[in-house]
Formats: sequence, C-alpha cells, structure tokens
Amino acid sequence: MFTAPFPGTPWTGAAVRAALPDTVVTLALQLRRRSQAAHGLTLTLCFAGGTT
Repeated sequence: MFTAPFPGTPWTGAAVRAALPDTVVTLALQLRRRSQAAHGLTLTLCFAGGTT
C-alpha cells in the first residue's frame, strides 16, 4: 500500500487537490523503476473524522 506523505494536520481541500498530482507522479515513477504497470488505481482518502 502506498501512503501519501501528508502531515497529520488537516489540509484544506485545495491543498490536497494541489498535492495529489505530485503523489501520482511519485507512485508512477516507483512502478516504472520496478518495470510494473498499474491496470487500475483506487484512491481512498481518509478524513480527520475517520470517514473515507
């Protein structure tokens, strides 16, 4: 499982949306280095209240 490096403090929606592309690129580079490819990707966001 890949966990994005977001700090424990709550982010605004705009900050999360801005950080997601960098996280996706990081994940893609890790897959490429392993000569792997994703057939699908599921993104689950966990909010401060524990909801997803």
